[in-house]
Amino acid sequence: MADPRTQPLLDKHGWRAVGRGLTMRPHHHINILDWIDRMDSEFAGLWVRFCYADMYTRGIVDNKTRLLCMVGNTLAIGEIVQCGHHMRTAIQQGASPREVLEVLLQSVLVVGHPNVVPERIRDLVAIVKDIPGAAF
Repeated sequence: MADPRTQPLLDKHGWRAVGRGLTMRPHHHINILDWIDRMDSEFAGLWVRFCYADMYTRGIVDNKTRLLCMVGNTLAIGEIVQCGHHMRTAIQQGASPREVLEVLLQSVLVVGHPNVVPERIRDLVAIVKDIPGAAF
């Protein structure tokens, strides 16, 4: 059954903004957009249009590459929850677990060993075990 919050959010913010998130992480996208929209609809519109309708649809890099960049970005700012989400979504969008691991290893150069090894690599191993068909 479709989430009843989806259509009103599509009507309010448009397919390009809402739809892009639906193609990436549908349940999460509707949950976060609905939550933000209930607190401040104007901000929700600005956020979802800028991030999803504008930046995520530029087409200069594919979703896999953009998500691999986000893995490195979230690591760099110490955002471990979002790092895990982006690792999972990168694999779901076609990145191999080895490519995600390489982003983690390359990040050691900038963010340092303690921020990547061993915890983020353990996170990746757990994600790979959880995704059917994924393997190093």
